[in-house]
Amino acid sequence: MNNNAIGMAPKRIAINLRPRRGFTLIELLVVIAIIAILAAMLLPALSKSKAKAQQISCASNLKQVGVGILMYTQDNQETFPGPCYTGQSAGYNLELSTGLAYYLASYLGGKDPQSVGLFNTNYIKVLFCPGFGQFSSASPTAAMMMPSYFCVVPYQDGAVNVPNDTYLFGYPGFTKPAKVTDIPKYGPPTDVFAVGDCDTNIVQLAGGGWSGAAGQAVHGGVRNRLYFDWHVKSYKGNNLNTVQQ
Repeated sequence: MNNNAIGMAPKRIAINLRPRRGFTLIELLVVIAIIAILAAMLLPALSKSKAKAQQISCASNLKQVGVGILMYTQDNQETFPGPCYTGQSAGYNLELSTGLAYYLASYLGGKDPQSVGLFNTNYIKVLFCPGFGQFSSASPTAAMMMPSYFCVVPYQDGAVNVPNDTYLFGYPGFTKPAKVTDIPKYGPPTDVFAVGDCDTNIVQLAGGGWSGAAGQAVHGGVRNRLYFDWHVKSYKGNNLNTVQQ
């Protein structure tokens, strides 16, 4: 039967118009404190995850740089690119011609230096460590002209002995770049590094003077390094060949 039929009164619905009690100040403070504690627990984990992601991206950069160096040597009678200063930034043009970015531009997706000219600057993304800052060719930052990587320097470590005044990528006004066949003179290609992460601790160890380098290892105490057999290893500490276990 239809409840709305004639003769049947509709049911009344009771509505409670009393206002609900809100949170007290103490309850709000407790909630805020819990949120703060949870945030404090999560932020270090998020920071470590970010550093790990940047480390992986950096290793990928160095692998691509290794491919670029290898291709360059194949086109230049087995001679390494250079002469280069040891500190490596992402920028280059016809005047900034003493870095890997200048020599490897056409192998790493950059413009030919001749087309860049003297008064413009182009940038190679894989020669900028992602742990050092944000890369943007459209809006370049000062960091992109600072050394975030560096080339092999004279050093001795275990089976490796690169003597003083020996620069395998050459040195402007001093030495010419070495050849691929020269590497075994200084140690196994698997142990002689070519390019690696740069920071002030490594600057001091390598005897360099690179202005603007990071103040510490940018991957949470871990550094990446490309070796002359073109593999990349991560390591801890300031020893040039200490491999991360």
